[in-house]
Amino acid sequence: MAFVLVHVTFLLVFCSLMFSVLCKEPSAIPPTIRVKLCGLFSIHYQVQIDDMSWTEGPARERCDGYHMISYLRARAMIYAIDEINHDTDILGDIKLEYDIRDICNWKSSALRAATQCLGLEYDEEAISLNSDAFIANQSALLFIGPDTSASAQTVADYAQNFGVPLISYSATSALLSDRKAYRTFFRTVPSDFHQAAAVAELIASFGWNWVGLIALDNAYGRSIALDFRRRATQLGICIAVDELVSLEVDEEGMQRLVDAFNQNPILEVVVAFTYTQTLSSILEQANTRLPGRKMTWIASEIWATSTLISSQNYTILGNVLGVVLQTHEIPGYVNYLSTLNPTNPKFENDTWLREIWETNFNCDLSDENKTAAKLCASHELMDLESVRGYSRSFTLYHVYLAVYAAAYTLRSVERCREPGGLLADGMCPDPNNLESWQLINYLKAVNFTKHAGSKDTLPYHTFNENGEMAANFCIIHWKREAAVSGGVTASDNVTTAATSAERPIRFTEIGRYDVYPNGEGVLSIDTTQINWHQDINNGQAPEGVCRAPCQPGFVKVSREGSLPCCFDCEACPVGSITNQTGRTLCNQCPEGTWSNENRTECIPKMTDVLVWHNPVAIVCLVLCGIGVVCTLVSLGVFIHHHDTAVVRASNRPLSYCLLCLLMLGFVEPVLYVGMPTNWSCNFRIALHSVLNAAILALFLVKTRRILAVFDTSSWRNASIIKRVLRNTSAQVVFFIFLWIIQGAMVTAYLSLAPSEVRFEYNLSTTKIYIVCESNLYCFIVMYSYIALIAIVCFVLSFRARKIPENFHETRYITVTMLFYIVIWIVSLPLYFSVNGSLQSLLQMITTWLSNAMILGFMFVPKCYIILQKPEDNTASAVRRKASQFPVGEFQSTLASNNDVTHYKTRSRTVTTAH
Repeated sequence: MAFVLVHVTFLLVFCSLMFSVLCKEPSAIPPTIRVKLCGLFSIHYQVQIDDMSWTEGPARERCDGYHMISYLRARAMIYAIDEINHDTDILGDIKLEYDIRDICNWKSSALRAATQCLGLEYDEEAISLNSDAFIANQSALLFIGPDTSASAQTVADYAQNFGVPLISYSATSALLSDRKAYRTFFRTVPSDFHQAAAVAELIASFGWNWVGLIALDNAYGRSIALDFRRRATQLGICIAVDELVSLEVDEEGMQRLVDAFNQNPILEVVVAFTYTQTLSSILEQANTRLPGRKMTWIASEIWATSTLISSQNYTILGNVLGVVLQTHEIPGYVNYLSTLNPTNPKFENDTWLREIWETNFNCDLSDENKTAAKLCASHELMDLESVRGYSRSFTLYHVYLAVYAAAYTLRSVERCREPGGLLADGMCPDPNNLESWQLINYLKAVNFTKHAGSKDTLPYHTFNENGEMAANFCIIHWKREAAVSGGVTASDNVTTAATSAERPIRFTEIGRYDVYPNGEGVLSIDTTQINWHQDINNGQAPEGVCRAPCQPGFVKVSREGSLPCCFDCEACPVGSITNQTGRTLCNQCPEGTWSNENRTECIPKMTDVLVWHNPVAIVCLVLCGIGVVCTLVSLGVFIHHHDTAVVRASNRPLSYCLLCLLMLGFVEPVLYVGMPTNWSCNFRIALHSVLNAAILALFLVKTRRILAVFDTSSWRNASIIKRVLRNTSAQVVFFIFLWIIQGAMVTAYLSLAPSEVRFEYNLSTTKIYIVCESNLYCFIVMYSYIALIAIVCFVLSFRARKIPENFHETRYITVTMLFYIVIWIVSLPLYFSVNGSLQSLLQMITTWLSNAMILGFMFVPKCYIILQKPEDNTASAVRRKASQFPVGEFQSTLASNNDVTHYKTRSRTVTTAH
């Protein structure tokens, strides 16, 4: 019984518990918050005007010519929304919806589409692209797009009136970075400022500085062209052709472009910032109007991977290098594209996909024939070469990023907790009543990361102060290769685009341009991967210059009226060099060096010294040796015939002394050969001045003695002086007195201001002169004294020119003094106008000439008489010659000296009647 009661009690408790659970009201399930994103894409790239009569209403615009890449962008947006809505880690109660609009690459269409997305205009043209994503009915909270900068500016101007943010995936104009003008604009790509810098750096890396520029005459083209010009100027790049072209190039614009190319036949590099369709039209016409012209083109990111252009065999399109944003594959996106098929009921309302299918696969989806429908269903979107080529376009990934930026912004809103909100007073937006303007601060602060596949983890993405996401650029090269049988291969860094069967093109990554947070960029490029066309510059990179850089040894000089890149090259002046190409200034060679003949190197200057092995020095030394020998011979003749009349009449002591001084004078030039020293400099001056003073003093004593012997009017009342000057001892004393004065001046000079060796580096560009630096004032004093003696001697000898002493010896003294003075008058200016070895050589020649002249005039005639005419070498002959002249008292000293005793006893007075 107790057992039954226990079970009954247990059942009653269990039933009561179950009843309470079943009767309890269920908890409220949070409602799903739906947020619409409006996607603006140029599914078609042109607009046709069906009616412009203005008679039946506004002009009707119709989109034409589908744009495959834009359709893939729209699908990337839907794919990202599907992915986010299925990922509960990103958004909780919020679900994203989409509204895709075709803006037809037209600003007015973009503005109308934005108005419709905001629910401000009735819309009957909304298209469902049927997918797992929700299709929106309410107004959009945020825009994804538009694609072009012109459309982005128009929509941004309009949307910011309502505080609606835009996140563009490819509008790159630098003008959109102005936060005052475009307060709600964001983009997942960097501005064209960085692309323009990358293009300029790429051109400069090849040494090109003479380029052409073609840009669209719209917001995008004008902005990026301006940025490129600024950066190109900083890098020394000149723009030879600078043309803005309209979206659809007319005949006038095309002819202007052709004329510009014809006026610059050396132009080899062209930069094009245009849309694909515009450039394709330009290239097509340029092929016809510029036959045989091939140029290297630098592609902007818009057409750098364009299959529309690469699939055509444009002759003018030689080498192509492009700058594109670094991109990453959207995980699973290619497989997603493979599932798209308009025959699938899931996508049957996608009229754009239907258009692509019918145009490319030549099948009619409206045909009820099951066979035709089956044929259409057998195709895949990835069968199209254009789709495969665009599947890795950078813009697809940046659409993907734009959607994720919006999702993570909503995530921040959803997880916001007061007072940590970004609205006033730390308030948080209400997700159930969310307004567009409330997303702006959260967009500015968004920070997220994405994984691209299993091997590529991307850094955190955030918007900078200009509303841009940082990104790096890739440098690509169009490689033309032979056709590959069995299809075209692709690698990790190569995307392939089909061209003709003969010459397919591969877009090969050859470098990078990394943009750092501070805005600076660094280019790295592997030029070995570039296959320059063999029919252009023999497979070498184009020169791309107006004038090749000036070679070492030359500097560039600007041409008047020309761009800086067109210049002339001039050789550096002597004494300066350039050892690099392209220099504008010559570098002066350091002291002690000079420029070589090519002006490329500074080489040591030669030391200008009269060396012993110099041929001219050898000749001078030989002549000096001959002078010494001749002097010794003359001295020997005089000594051997010392008792003859001619020798006695020549005043033997003075003659012997003069010959000894001449011998030293012929030896003196030896001091001027070889490297001078302080000692040799001073010894030269001392020896030269003392020798010259002594020689001239002897001449003065000799001249005064002759005048004293004869009774002339000047000496009639000076009998005492005459007797003194006829005395040999007095003559010696007078000579020593004159010589001591010079010796005292030399001693004072060498003691107070001695000469020093000085190296002159700047007197010549090729030589280093070694000079003996002397005190100018001392030099003038010493040589003025010598000049005074020479002048006095010349004057006295000229007055005594008719006296018969020593067979007209005074005449020889006169001539000797005359030539002596002339030699030194001529040589002194020359001496101070030359330097180095020439100065030493001139000193040697002058000294030798002076001594040789004295020897020749004073002693050679006497030696000739002594040796060849002994009949004239007698006392009677001397007296006979003397008796022919009117003289005063004439003592026997005319014919004999005091040391000859037999002439003393026979001395007599000779009186000659007047």
